[in-house]
Amino acid sequence: MGSKYPKSLRIFLPLWVLMLEIAFILVFFFFASYETISKKSEFLKTYHAFQDINVMAVLGLGFLKASLRRYTWSSVAFNLFNLALGVQWAIILDGFLFSSSGKITVNIQRIILGAMSAMSVLISSGATLGKVNLIQLIVMTLLEVTAFLGTKNCRVGIIPFNLTSFYYMPIMF
Repeated sequence: MGSKYPKSLRIFLPLWVLMLEIAFILVFFFFASYETISKKSEFLKTYHAFQDINVMAVLGLGFLKASLRRYTWSSVAFNLFNLALGVQWAIILDGFLFSSSGKITVNIQRIILGAMSAMSVLISSGATLGKVNLIQLIVMTLLEVTAFLGTKNCRVGIIPFNLTSFYYMPIMF
């Protein structure tokens, strides 16, 4: 069975996604610094939260939508694609717009924040499954992650309160 998408979408979608990913790679190459964890105990504190968030995003939301027989394969693929794109965009946006240094620092806390930001997209993409194409999902991912990070930083800046725990670690926003 062939694709139901128009030929113009099938031709330009891979090119658009490839250009977007090349732009992300260039931004990470030129503007990002990668933080290494010196202590194993410090890494193990944050790794549990990282693992829990990713299991919830990939297995929980990805395969929850797979129970719909008609959209099984596309829902899992779109979920993984939106998760990867959302995490990358959240790290870039948080590094450029909301970091005090204006430089992207990639560490495990930023990746956890990116996965939590992408969760908003994964939840709302379940409501639009079968109604939108992949380009609309990409635009939805970029806009929703931007809105999520904007409201998070507005909340932290305007209404300050202590975030003391999230699963196993203190969150430093």
